[in-house]
Amino acid sequence: MIKYSENLRCIYSNQIVQENFSLDHYLPWTFVAHNQLWNLIPVPKSVNSSKSNQVPSEIYFDKFIQVQHLGLVTANEYMSGDKWAESYLLDLSFSSKDELLSLENLRRQYIAILLELANRDFPEPRTGAVPLRPLFYFHLGLLYLIGIPKSSRSQDGGSAPATPALNLVRITMA
Repeated sequence: MIKYSENLRCIYSNQIVQENFSLDHYLPWTFVAHNQLWNLIPVPKSVNSSKSNQVPSEIYFDKFIQVQHLGLVTANEYMSGDKWAESYLLDLSFSSKDELLSLENLRRQYIAILLELANRDFPEPRTGAVPLRPLFYFHLGLLYLIGIPKSSRSQDGGSAPATPALNLVRITMA
């Protein structure tokens, strides 16, 4: 993506991402425990080191989606075959590559993933570490800031996306 994109900027620092970069786990590896492409973005090495395993603020969400979308469109244009799309199609519950390449569909599925993750049980944090569950609830403010299109809301009018493959549970704030 960096080879084909001029002036790709880091979503956190706005620095130009150059060839000597790191791949950041947007949702920390210590939480999701995988290296799937749909959770990785290129960032300068110094930015990746300083972010460490922190859950990013919701202000970076839209830029993250845009970089992911740019990567998908670039891969679709320059890579042969569909291997590059497999983890996106499977993990984000897309039925086709065309559906995956839509920016709005991508945003909707990432919101669904955040909802699913927010409903999981979190391990107790190490002493001094920030608990993850409140950070994910904070991220859910995205649902209200960005808005979920009416077509993606649950049948009963709630705010949980209608994504059966993710087995979503409506979140209630305690």
